[in-house]
Amino acid sequence: WISGGTINAPGTTRVISGLTAYSNYEIQTRTFCNSSQFSNWSSSKLFTTTVNPPTLSASIINSNNATITWAAIPNALWYEFMIKPSTGPWVSAGTRAASATSKVFTGLAANVSYQVQARTYGPGSIASPWGTILNFTTVSAVDCQAPPTISASTINATNATISWPAVNL
Repeated sequence: WISGGTINAPGTTRVISGLTAYSNYEIQTRTFCNSSQFSNWSSSKLFTTTVNPPTLSASIINSNNATITWAAIPNALWYEFMIKPSTGPWVSAGTRAASATSKVFTGLAANVSYQVQARTYGPGSIASPWGTILNFTTVSAVDCQAPPTISASTINATNATISWPAVNL
């Protein structure tokens, strides 16, 4: 046992710093009644520390997908994601390995606001709390057509001329 410090009355909360992520701890407390008298120790409370969830940012957003990025979390084994349109329910958006620092969300609707959350899993499959919600809006869809045909001409060892008909934008 080591001392976790003291807190003066009428305080009822104490932050204990310097703990190790993904570690099990047992804590007890007692009351200092007067200059020489203490209460008995309380019953034990067991808890396991986690890590912080990733902080998400949107790096690429278009009409039907968005790329979300984050900084790697030390000791993470994988990340879990949830997504929802701002007026809909949360749905699972899968996982990514610890080595990943981005995820592409596909199949989104154009011109819709979305919310994304993530959490980190570490040793022992211990999950962090869900992180701060990232809000983003997909852009409006544009009726943009690909050229119907392309051709290659004037081809030599190091160059080629590529041609296509004009497309209405």
